[in-house]
Amino acid sequence: MAVKTKPTVKSKMSVKQKAKTDLKLKDKSKPAAKSKKSGTSGKDGVAHLSEDIISNVGVGIYILQKGKFVYVSSLYKKLSGYSDKELINLNSLDYIHPEDREKTTQNAIKALKRESSEPYEYRFIKKNGEIMWALEMVASVKYQGKRAVLGSFMDITERKVIEKSLLKSEEKYRSILENIEEGYAELDLKGNLIFFNDALCRIHEYTRDETMKIDNYRAVMDEANVKKMFHYYNKVYTTGQSQKEVEYEIITKTGKRRFIETSITPMKDSNGRVYAFRGILTDRTERRKAEEALRQSEVKYRTILEEMDEAYFEVDLSGNYTYVNDAISRLLGYPKEELLGTTFRKQVNEKDTALLYEAFGKIFTTGMPVRDIAYKAIRKSGEVRYSEITGFPIQNQKGEVVGFRGIGRDITERKRMEEALRQSEVKYRTILEEMDEAYFEVDLSGNYTYVNDAISRLLGYPQEELLGTTFRKQVNEKDMALLYDAFGKIFTNGKPVRDISYKAIRKDGEIRYAEIAGFPIQNQKGEVIGFRGIGRDVTERKRMEEILRQSEQRYRTILEEMDDAYFEVDLTGNYTYVNDAISRLLGYPQEELLGTTFRKQVNEEDTALLYDAFGKIFTNGKPVRDIAYKAIRKDGEVRYAEIAGFPIQNQKGEVIGFRGIGRDVTERKRSEEQIRHMATHDALTELPNRMMFGQLLNHAIQAAKRNKRQLAVLFIDLDRFKIINDTLGHEAGDLLLQTIAARFRQTLRAMDVVARLGGDEFIILVEEVDNPGQLVTVAQKILSAAMKPVSLMGEECRVTASVGISMYPEDGEDEQVLMKTADKAMYFAKEEGKNNYQFYSEDMTSHSIEQLSLETHLRLALERNELSLNFQ
Repeated sequence: MAVKTKPTVKSKMSVKQKAKTDLKLKDKSKPAAKSKKSGTSGKDGVAHLSEDIISNVGVGIYILQKGKFVYVSSLYKKLSGYSDKELINLNSLDYIHPEDREKTTQNAIKALKRESSEPYEYRFIKKNGEIMWALEMVASVKYQGKRAVLGSFMDITERKVIEKSLLKSEEKYRSILENIEEGYAELDLKGNLIFFNDALCRIHEYTRDETMKIDNYRAVMDEANVKKMFHYYNKVYTTGQSQKEVEYEIITKTGKRRFIETSITPMKDSNGRVYAFRGILTDRTERRKAEEALRQSEVKYRTILEEMDEAYFEVDLSGNYTYVNDAISRLLGYPKEELLGTTFRKQVNEKDTALLYEAFGKIFTTGMPVRDIAYKAIRKSGEVRYSEITGFPIQNQKGEVVGFRGIGRDITERKRMEEALRQSEVKYRTILEEMDEAYFEVDLSGNYTYVNDAISRLLGYPQEELLGTTFRKQVNEKDMALLYDAFGKIFTNGKPVRDISYKAIRKDGEIRYAEIAGFPIQNQKGEVIGFRGIGRDVTERKRMEEILRQSEQRYRTILEEMDDAYFEVDLTGNYTYVNDAISRLLGYPQEELLGTTFRKQVNEEDTALLYDAFGKIFTNGKPVRDIAYKAIRKDGEVRYAEIAGFPIQNQKGEVIGFRGIGRDVTERKRSEEQIRHMATHDALTELPNRMMFGQLLNHAIQAAKRNKRQLAVLFIDLDRFKIINDTLGHEAGDLLLQTIAARFRQTLRAMDVVARLGGDEFIILVEEVDNPGQLVTVAQKILSAAMKPVSLMGEECRVTASVGISMYPEDGEDEQVLMKTADKAMYFAKEEGKNNYQFYSEDMTSHSIEQLSLETHLRLALERNELSLNFQ
C-alpha cells in the first residue's frame, strides 16, 4: 500500500493529469515485442527512458490492481530485496508490518479519495526479515486500460533511527531537568513562561497547571522586585551577556516571601539575536548554596568558561598562560592580554611558589588532578587575596601531559563556592559526588547501587561500606513502614514522592533527622527497576521546630493560667481562641464560645463602640487600648469590662483577625461611680451639693439664654433648726434635714432641682418660668412642706423656712449673681418675721448696706466704749 508523496522528479504533467492518463509502462512480466524494423522503435525508446527515470529518481515505484502488485520498479525491488516473481500478483499488505496494516490502508484510502495529500509512514518487512521504515504516497491512475493505484516508496529507516535517538536524548535531559532540586525556566521577551520544570512549581508553591496560567513573571513579585528583574533582563537583552547570582524576592501562592538566586542567560537564534531567556533558580531561603548545573553541549563550554564566576586558566609546561577567562582577570586585576604568554609565578606569593610546583608536579607525574590547592594570589595592584584552585592535566592523544588547566575561586570573603560543572553527560556523576545534598540509588531490594559523598557524611559510612548493603540498617525501626509505604507508592504510580521524613541512624549510633524525595528509576520499557533519592540533614530544622513548639506550649500555658481574659476572633467577630479567664468572666465554657460571635456577650448600646475600636485596628494595623464596655454574662448579669485590642496579621501584613486582653473592672467602675456621686452630692440628704448645683445652674442659664426664657433660684434657710439641733442632738438634726429634703423633692417638678448648700440651707432651681405667680406657688408649697410636724426622739417638732427668690435675667445673668441676690432676698424674708418668701429687689441692696453700716458703727462704738446707758 502506498502514500502520496511529492514527486522527486518534476513532470510537466500534474498529478491530476497523470491520474487520468492510461499508464503504459514496460511490463516485465511479458516479453517485449520486437520492432519490425531493425533497432529500437521510438515507442520502445520512450519506454526505456521512463524505466531509466523511474530507476534513478531515488523513489521506489509500484502499481497495484485489486491490491496486488502488477508493476514494481527496479529501485523498489532493490530497497525491498524482493524479485518480480516474489512481488507480482501478490497482495501488497503481506509485506507491511501487521501492526501497521490497518492504519496504512486507511491512509491510502484517504489519499485516493483526495481527503489528504500528506505522505504517511509504515514499517515494511524486507526479504531478509529486517524492518524498513517507508515513507509513501499514492494516487489513482489507469494502467493498461484499468483502474490502478500508483505508489511511490522511499526508505526513511535511517531518519527514524535518528529521530528515536534524538527523542531518547531529549527525554533523558528532560528527566534530568525534572529531577533536579533547582528550578529551571525559559521566558520569552515579554516575560511569559515557555518552559519550566516541577522544581520551579515547588519553589513558587503552585501546581504545574497553575504555573502555566501565570501571565507573566511579574505576577509572583512585588513592584520593587519587578523593576529590579526588568533591569537585569533588559541588561541581558541589550548586552547579550548572561547575569549571574541575581538575587531577588518572590511571593509564593501562600503569601510567603522567598529569596531566590538566579542566572539569566540569553537564548539566541542563528543570527545571534536574543529571542528568549533561560535561567536556573535556587531557593536561598533555607539553603544558600546550590549547584549551578551546566548541561550544554561541547559547543557552549567556551561560553560557560567565560561567563562562570570561577577563575579558569590553562598553562603550558613552562607555566605560561595559554588561556584565561574573564573571572581570573577580575581576580588578579589584569586584562587578559597582559596575562596570556606570561608566567603564573608573577601572581603567586613567593612563599607559596614551592607549594604550587609540588602540586603541579604531582599532576604531571600521576596524571591525576590535585584539589584544594590554597595559596596567596597577588593582584596587579599589589593586594594579596586568598585563592583556592584545583589543577588538572591537559593530555594529548597519547596520554602525555602537555600542560595544565586550573579552576579556582577567591576564598577571601567566601570559603566555599559552587564548583562549576562543565562536562557533558559523562560528568554528571561528578556533580552528584560534589553536591551537598545526599544522593543515593537502590535496587528493588533496597540495596545501595550508588551513593554520593554527601550521604556518606550524613550516615558516617565510607561509600564502599554502603554499596551493596541494604538501606534498612541506617533507618530507625519505627520509620521503616513509612519508607516502605512511600517507595511502594513510587513503584505503583511511577511518580516521585517528596518530603519523606525519617530518623537516620549513623554508624556511630547517633540519630539524625533526614528528609528525602524519592524518584523511580525506569528501564526503556517504563518499568521501575529501582529508586533514586535526594535528601538532606534536617536535624537543626527539627530542633528549631521543637523549640518553637515548646515555646508555643509555654505561652499557651501562660495564657490559660493568667488572670486576664485573652481571646482571638476572626474578621467576622467569631471566637477562634479563648482562655479560661474569659470563660470565667462571661460564665460560658470555652467550647460554647468558640465559633460563636462576641456580639452575644456585649451590651447592645456598646456594640457600635467596639466596632469603631476594632475598625481603627483594622485600618491602622495598630493596637487600641482601654476599650471599656458592658459585658453580658451567660446568666444575664451585666459586668463592666475593659480590653486592649491588637491586630492579627498574615505574612503579607494584612489584618486577618484580632486578639484582645481584658479584665473585669466592675468593682472599679462601682467605686468610681460612688466617688463621682460623693463628689457631686450631699452625703446626708443625697441631694446635689453646691458644686453640682453650680454646674446645673450654669447649663440652665446657657439654655435660657439660647431660648430666651426665664428661670429662678430659690434660696431656703430653715428657721429654728439650730435650737432643735442643739437641744435634741446632731442625730435628730440630721434626721430633720433628711425629712425636709425628701419633702422638698416631692413638692417640686421632676425638671426642678433642689440642692443642699450646707447646714440648714437649701437652694432650688426652677426652669421655664413664665411669670412670678408660678414662683409664688412653688414658694408656698415649700413653706407648707417645711411647716409640717416632724417626730424626733419622741418629740413632735416644727420648723419654718425663709425663702429668697431671684430671677434670670432681671436679677442676674450668671450663677454667682443669681445665688447672691437670692441669698439677700432670703435674709430679707427672715427680717420680715421668717416663714415667708421674698423676691429680690434693688431696695434690698440699699437696705442691706444701711444695716451693714449700722452694725459696723455699733461694733466700733463698743470697741471705743462710746455707748452709755440713760434711764428716763
